[in-house]
Amino acid sequence: MVAGAKDTDQVRQEARRRFIDPLVAHLGTAGLGHVSEIADAEAPHEPRGCPFQAWSLGELLRLERIVLAEEEEERKPAPPRREETGPRRSAPPR
Repeated sequence: MVAGAKDTDQVRQEARRRFIDPLVAHLGTAGLGHVSEIADAEAPHEPRGCPFQAWSLGELLRLERIVLAEEEEERKPAPPRREETGPRRSAPPR
C-alpha cells in the first residue's frame, strides 16, 4: 500500500458515512428514488424545493462512482452511450 493511501481510504469512508449514506437514505423519502433540490441546514434536514432534482441525483452518483470510488478502475467515467440504432420515430401529427 502506498504511503498515505490508508489515510485516503479512511477519509473516503468518513465522507461516505457523512454524505453518501444520508443521501441514499433520502432516496426513499420525498420523491421516491430521487434527491430533493435542497434541504434544511439543521437536523432533521427536511427536504425542500423540487423533490425530483436531476442535478442533485447526478451529484450523488458522481460522488459515489467517481470522487469516492474505492478502486482506481472505478474512478474512470463511464463510456459514452451508444447512439440509437434504427430509424427515429417522428412525433404524431397534431
